[in-house]
Amino acid sequence: MKWKNVLAAAFLGVTMVAGNVSAQVTYEHVRNATGKLSYNDTTFLIDPMLAEKDRYEGFSDCFEPFVRNPKVELPMSKDDVLKDVDAIIVTHTHLDHWDEVAQQFIRKDIPVFAQDEKDAADIRKEGFKDVRVMKGGAKFNDVTLHYVEATHGTQEMYNDSATAAGLGESMGVVFSAPKENHISDGGYCLDCTRNKDPQ
Repeated sequence: MKWKNVLAAAFLGVTMVAGNVSAQVTYEHVRNATGKLSYNDTTFLIDPMLAEKDRYEGFSDCFEPFVRNPKVELPMSKDDVLKDVDAIIVTHTHLDHWDEVAQQFIRKDIPVFAQDEKDAADIRKEGFKDVRVMKGGAKFNDVTLHYVEATHGTQEMYNDSATAAGLGESMGVVFSAPKENHISDGGYCLDCTRNKDPQ
């Protein structure tokens, strides 16, 4: 099966796709796009947004721009969100995936995976010392992370340069390991029809 079909998502939010995964694989949705994936004895925190409810103004050009973000409180303490986390994955650097509270709270020596060199440079500016670029794929412990191009909208939206600039680029990730089924994180994509097979 082509990975672009596996990752196609018709809604906003993180989409986790898996086959018959082992009991060692767990996914905990924290809030918004933030989640914890434990896979092959490694725990990844994906797209951490750790601010308190209503810290940020609503996002213009969204369905309800008057609603402040985050819309709900974290269901646990920030310490508990970070408990046992081995690495961070930032699918893109929009505020609702990588906010200033996360940037300040997360320890600076933890490995952080970014979609490209531009995002990696932005994350390094926040003081993070071990930032790795995902394009071309990456390996962490015994887990292989396959980069999959993702997008926030339709091709029509990307044809408009002003809209495309606001949407930016994103990524999905396919996780694989020996003796484990593949697992996919859709990377908050609305339309992944431009995707190619993972790298």
